[in-house]
Parts: sequence; structure tokens; C-alpha cells
Amino acid sequence: MSMSGTASIDMGYGWNGTTYGNAVSGVASGINMGFNSTNTGYAGKINITAPSTNAVTINGNSYTIISDVAGLNNLATNTRYVVASDIDVSSIADWTGKSLTYTSFDLNGFGHVISGLRSTTNGLINSLVKGTGTVTASIENIGLDSLNVNSTNTSAASIGGLIGSAENVTIKNSFVSGSVRGSYDRVGG
Repeated sequence: MSMSGTASIDMGYGWNGTTYGNAVSGVASGINMGFNSTNTGYAGKINITAPSTNAVTINGNSYTIISDVAGLNNLATNTRYVVASDIDVSSIADWTGKSLTYTSFDLNGFGHVISGLRSTTNGLINSLVKGTGTVTASIENIGLDSLNVNSTNTSAASIGGLIGSAENVTIKNSFVSGSVRGSYDRVGG
């Protein structure tokens, strides 16, 4: 499916003819993009042609569109993001993931894959640490392919592909393929 211009999308599910049956909030709540038969990508995806505002409205909420490496580099706290297309980051010799403290953070890949990430420190996101008060964070429907994280930092406590360290974050329907290595403890995908 593709969206462009001033398009909007309602990602609710469980329609009974009057209301949606889901009581969960957030982009694509309950929507599973579905993996392809080889589990190396998704069977479907939502492509977005970014309007001039570089935002799209989903379920009444505004989401910033990420369509390239610069967009990934600008991840910030308390923001909602959607990935508009597959992104190749292999032109970056040594990716530096963001460390974010949040009260709200949503990243929905819409079935897209980020490929070629290489780093000597950490993966896509270094850490997501919850702030004070009511906090929500989710990462979903995103894949990392051809990942190569090889951290030589002997004091780095958590090394990961998608995220190194997370507090109170829901991660679902996402995958990492490639390698993650570290010289310290807590190394994973």
C-alpha cells in the first residue's frame, strides 16, 4: 500500500460496523505487517511519499516521516515516527546510535528494512531510558538486515542491533539479521 500527499490512514482493527474493538493506543496497534516466507523481510509494507510537511496523521496523531539516513540521524525523544521506505545506511562507515530519555516514543517501520548498518559502538538506537511520569515507548514492524556491530568498548554495558538498552519499551514484530559482537556483558540483538 502507498500513501502520498495529504493522505491519512486509520490503523484500528476489529471493526464491528460501528466502532473498533481495540482499546490499545498507538500506531498500528495490533496490526502485524507479517514476515515473508524466508523471515528476512515483510510480506507487506506501507510506502509513504513524504508531503512538504514531512508528517502524516495516523489515528489522529501526527507522525514524523523518516525516509532517509538523515531522518534516522534525527531521532529525538517524545516524538512519533514512521519509516516511509527501505533505507540503506551502508554509506555510513561507523553508525552512532542515539541515547534518548523519553516520556513518549513510537517508531513504526511499516514493514520496512534498514540495511547495511555498521558500528563499533552500538546498533540503531543506543538506549531508550524512561523519563518521569506516565511513559510509553514502542518499536514495531521494522527490520535490520546485513547488520555488523562490533563494539570494542570494554566499558559499554549493553550492546544491541536494534537497541542496546531499553526501559519499559515494547518491541514487536521486528527482526535483526547480521552480527552483534561486544567485549563486555549484555550483548544481543
